[in-house]
Amino acid sequence: MISISELHKEFFVDDGKVVALNKLNIEVNAGEFFVIVGASGSGKTTLLRSVAGLETPDSGQIDISERTIFSNKPPIWVPPQDRGFGMVFQSYAVWPHLTVFDNVALPLREGTQKIARNDVRARVKEALAMVQLEEQIDRPSTLLSGGQQQRVALARAIAVNPKVLLMDEPLSNLDARLREDVRGKIRGLAKNLGATVLYVTHDQIEAMAVADKIALMSFGKLLQFGSPIELYNKPNCAEVAEFFGTVNWLPGELKGNLVHTQIGDFSTRNKKMTDAKVWLGIRPENLSFPDEIYSPQPNHISANLRNSVFLGDQYTFEAFSSETVLHGKSRIAPKLQDEQLHIVVDPNDVMIFPADEKNTPFIKNSIENN
Repeated sequence: MISISELHKEFFVDDGKVVALNKLNIEVNAGEFFVIVGASGSGKTTLLRSVAGLETPDSGQIDISERTIFSNKPPIWVPPQDRGFGMVFQSYAVWPHLTVFDNVALPLREGTQKIARNDVRARVKEALAMVQLEEQIDRPSTLLSGGQQQRVALARAIAVNPKVLLMDEPLSNLDARLREDVRGKIRGLAKNLGATVLYVTHDQIEAMAVADKIALMSFGKLLQFGSPIELYNKPNCAEVAEFFGTVNWLPGELKGNLVHTQIGDFSTRNKKMTDAKVWLGIRPENLSFPDEIYSPQPNHISANLRNSVFLGDQYTFEAFSSETVLHGKSRIAPKLQDEQLHIVVDPNDVMIFPADEKNTPFIKNSIENN
């Protein structure tokens, strides 16, 4: 449906140039809810604006349903209004002097996809019903809440029956509880419409909640893409692991399938690497408490319980072992054996990555912040 090939874009600034898109390749299937995620400056908004036609890449190609809308060889550039997309911006872009009806009706009356005037009201009512705002149809837009204004913007985007919906951080201006409510509505609506969605956010929780596939970008490059569970459980680099959740990092040395660390040895099954210095990562929820008495063996840790907090649906705790603090989460209270905490980690849950210079700085920062 959406094919992005070797897309490259540079911006020139006072102290040189910034590579916003670095020969990017992405494939989005028809009907897929595809989320582009990354920190500020990763290039995700530049990518979305390039697909929308609001930014002109330096090179590469963008195809929509086998129709080329941008290419530098041969030169092709389809104007934004002729691409037939619906777009929802971070700012609501709701005209304050218009009613809800007039905001949604404007592209149907004036845009390139305008329809017969007799059909406008029926189409507007249909779009507003999809976002549960049909009762507000004649209300001034200035009297709407933030969440309602964002839903008006969404209704305006879907009123033209687009095959592709582009969304640039549409929930960032909403409070946390409202974000949860609206993001569920957006995903459900997209599935009902059968639309292909390209959705940009910096929030990894939001990305995992709505996405069929996620692409994680960093400094204009694609680090990894796949389903939310793939990126969380099988990250291809330490940066991906760190972005999608808390990780306990330990420096270690790999010998065969055993990693030697300062708190003990760990066996692992999720990587095939030659002997080397590595970073070993364990997510907090993968620290569990066995019933058997502690005995020194791989993947078993003896630690002091530093604190434990009950949060209703889970316990969070800190375990101290050989001057190393491990952060944990559990649905059961930490169990002490002879005043010690016995922790075990499944080999399938042990992540290891090369301890090279590319990975080291942000892992060290993570350790220091803990």
